[in-house]
Formats: sequence, structure tokens, C-alpha cells
Amino acid sequence: MRSVARLGGLLLAVSCAVAMAQAILSVNPSSGQQGQTIASVAVVGQNTNFVNGTTVASFGSGITVNSTTVTDPTNATVSITIAGNATLGAHTVTMTTGAEVATLAGGFTVNPPPTIATVTPNTGQQGQAIASVAVVGQSTNFVNGTTVASFGSGITVNSTTVTNATSATVNIAIAGNATLGAHTVTMTTGAEVATLAGGF
Repeated sequence: MRSVARLGGLLLAVSCAVAMAQAILSVNPSSGQQGQTIASVAVVGQNTNFVNGTTVASFGSGITVNSTTVTDPTNATVSITIAGNATLGAHTVTMTTGAEVATLAGGFTVNPPPTIATVTPNTGQQGQAIASVAVVGQSTNFVNGTTVASFGSGITVNSTTVTNATSATVNIAIAGNATLGAHTVTMTTGAEVATLAGGF
């Protein structure tokens, strides 16, 4: 900022430098699940001076930073591993470059691992076909056409229709010689595997 002042008959030009505070603007993705490794988390800073090989990233307790790659003074990519017992909820993200500390409170959220909450109905008889079995997930990312359902040996999955990220309907046929007793239900979406032991 430049200002001009008059002193006697002289005009004095005064330059003032205003230092802006460093901060983290965004973290993407901003969430992950217990036990998950995320190879690339983009961190964008404001008024920062990130330096490759110097800037140290922190995502809080239970989250290991595997590497930090700085692209320019305001952009970095961080590889992280979330421990299976990492504290659930919001974590503060910090980028430290020498004496410069930029933070974003609640910048990253740890969610529980994907699981199947309910299967309805959860029983059937040998030789029976059930046109609609509702499967409800928790912290899942079901995708129609991608998610694959399994009800264990002797139970054929005819179709899987995903309604949203946590809900799907499965059409099954139980073989006449299917093993009696509890079966594990599994919903697989890419690398994500959600299960419910004894779910059917």
C-alpha cells in the first residue's frame, strides 16, 4: 500500500507492506475412512510459501503422512494412511514451512470403515427365490452397475440395483442344497468391501 503525506512544502511518499496471514484454503479429498490409504490429497494454501523437501504436513493423531510433494508456494500433494483406530471426526490440517504455520481447523474428517448395517429379509429357505433383498450400508459408496453383491456359497445373485451410496436391492436365488445356517453378506465396490457376518 502506498500513501502520500505533505510535510512543510515537501511531499513524502510512504510505502507500507501489509503482511497477510497464511492459511489453508482447501483439502481435497477432505475425508477418509479408518484403515484407508489415500495416495493423493491436494492441499491449497493462501499467502503460503510451501517448499518441496522443507514443508511438513500434519493431519492429526492417527493419520500418518507418507510423503509431501510441493508443486508451488501454495499447492502441495500429500499421501496419507489413516490408522484403523484413528479418532473419528474432524482433524486439523497443518502445513509447516520453517517458522510459517498454515492451518485449517476441521480440514479433514475420519469416518468409520464401510460396513453393512442391515439386510432385509435376512432369512430364506433352500430352493427359494427372493426378488428383493434390501441391503443398507454404513460409510459405503455403492455404485449402480459397479457394486457386486455376494451372499455366500449356494446363493446366486441375479441382480443388484443401487439406489444411493448406502442402499441397494438384491435379487437372489437360494439353491436347493445351499448350506444351512448363517452366511456372510458382502458388497464390493472397487477396492471398497463392506461385509456383515451372518447377515443372511
